[in-house]
Amino acid sequence: MPQLDISTYSSQVFWLVITFVALYFLLWKIALPKVGEVLSQRTGKVDQDLTSASNLKQEAEKILADYEARLAEAKSDAQSVMKKAGDEIAAEAAKQNDVLTAKLEKQMQAAEARIVEAKNDAMANVAEIAGEAVSAAGSKLLGADLSDKEIKAAIKSSLEGGA
Repeated sequence: MPQLDISTYSSQVFWLVITFVALYFLLWKIALPKVGEVLSQRTGKVDQDLTSASNLKQEAEKILADYEARLAEAKSDAQSVMKKAGDEIAAEAAKQNDVLTAKLEKQMQAAEARIVEAKNDAMANVAEIAGEAVSAAGSKLLGADLSDKEIKAAIKSSLEGGA
């Protein structure tokens, strides 16, 4: 093998050094700056994306906080509207209850008046019927007719005194 021939070592080492130095300068001047530029662009892009993401996250948190504040305000407003509506309904119900109570009170007073009137009519009829019964019983039992004055006095004393 020619690589292992000792007589060609010096020329092989010479060309190795020249090739190594040429490759070193090519990489140092052309390839590595391009790789470094790409890496710095990527680093800049990643930093920019991270900054943008951080800003968007802060903005989203701010929007969420604003949303929650508005939602709480809307709930509070809804509760106050419902409370106001409930108070209005309760006031209207109380008003209608008062009107109905007054109407029922008037009807009750009218009914009580009719009951008193019916009782008085019944008592007058009882007195009249009792007078007829006493007159008929007196004529049959005593064999004598009693005067209206005596009958009315007996009925009156009976109704008043319970005797």
